[in-house]
Amino acid sequence: MSETTNTCSLDKLAEEDNEFTKTVLFNLYSKFGNACIYNKDSYDHCSVDNKYDTVDFQVKLFFPQVLSNLIRIGTNQNAYFPDITYEKRKVCTYLKHWFYDQITYKHFKEDQINKIFQILEEEKQKYVNANCEFNKMNLGEIKIIKTLYDYFAFYETYSGNHEEISDKISNSKYCKNIKHANYYYTQFDRICDQPGSKSYCNEYKKYIKEFITFGEKSSISCIGEVKDFEQPNQDDYELLEFKQLIGGDDPLGKPQFKEVADDSMDSPDAKGNIIPATVSVSSVSIFSILFLLYKFTPFRSTLYRPIEVVKNVWKKKEENDEIVLQENEYEQLNSDYTGYNIVYNTLPNQ
Repeated sequence: MSETTNTCSLDKLAEEDNEFTKTVLFNLYSKFGNACIYNKDSYDHCSVDNKYDTVDFQVKLFFPQVLSNLIRIGTNQNAYFPDITYEKRKVCTYLKHWFYDQITYKHFKEDQINKIFQILEEEKQKYVNANCEFNKMNLGEIKIIKTLYDYFAFYETYSGNHEEISDKISNSKYCKNIKHANYYYTQFDRICDQPGSKSYCNEYKKYIKEFITFGEKSSISCIGEVKDFEQPNQDDYELLEFKQLIGGDDPLGKPQFKEVADDSMDSPDAKGNIIPATVSVSSVSIFSILFLLYKFTPFRSTLYRPIEVVKNVWKKKEENDEIVLQENEYEQLNSDYTGYNIVYNTLPNQ
C-alpha cells in the first residue's frame, strides 16, 4: 500500500471511535502491547538469548514481546488473560492483528522484517503449543494482509453488521486503508486454493477467512473523496500494487509489464533513437508548411530564395552522396582482388 495514506492501527481507530475499546480484540491487544514492559502486566518470558546481542535495536525491543505473548498463549492463557472472555480459536488472529499493526505503525524496514521472521522461525519450539504459525512475508504483502485485519477490527466491533461496517469505514479518516478489503478478500479466495500458493495465502486461509464475511453490497466509498479523472488516483496505485503482488491475470505468475516498461525507458538504444526520430519528423513538418505557403499563398515571392537555397543544398547533398557511393563501390571492387596484386620489379642483368 502507498505510504501516502494514514497509517492505521487499532489504537488510532479507538481514538476515532470509542466503540473499539469495548471489544475483546482491544482488551487483548492492550495486553499484547504491555508484554515485556516494566511496571506493566508481566515481564515473563522476556529474556533475550546472547546470540541476538548484535540484532538491530528496534528489532531487539520488539521480538521478545512477540515471543512472550506466543509462549503465554501456548502455556497458560487463563493466567495471563484472566478477565477477558474470548474464543480461543481466535486468539492467534487477535495477536497477529497486533503484530502487523506494530510492523506498519513503527515503520519497520524490509531487512528488519526479514530478521523478525527469521527469529520466530528459530525460536518456534518455544511456542509450538500456541497453534500460531508465522508465514514469512515482505512489506508489500504485509500491507495487503493488514487491510483485511483492519476490516476484521470493524467486523468485531460492529458484530458483522455489513451495512453499519461499511458506513463506519466510509466515515473514518482511515477509509483509504480499508476500502479495498472486499476486493482483496475476493481475489485471495480465488487464487489461494491453487497449488503452489504463496505464504500470504496460508495467512489468509488460517487466520482471516473464517472470521470475516462481506455483504452483497459491501463496496465502500470514502466520504469527501474527490477523484481527479485526469490524474491516476490513489486507488489506481493501490490496486496496481495488489495486482503486481498476486501476478496480474496469472495469479501465481510474475507480473512482467512493469519490468518491460522500465527496460524500454532505461535502454540506451531506446533513448538514442528518440532524438533522431523527433528531429526528422520536425524537419519534414517544417518543410511541408513552407512548401504549402510557397505554393499557394502570396508569400511565394518572400519564400522563393529560402526555398531555392534549401533545394540547392539538398541537390548538392545528393551529388555528394552519389560520389561517395561510387567511391565505395570502386574500393569494394578493388578489395576483392587484393589477394592477387603482385608487384614485379625488373632486376638488372648481372
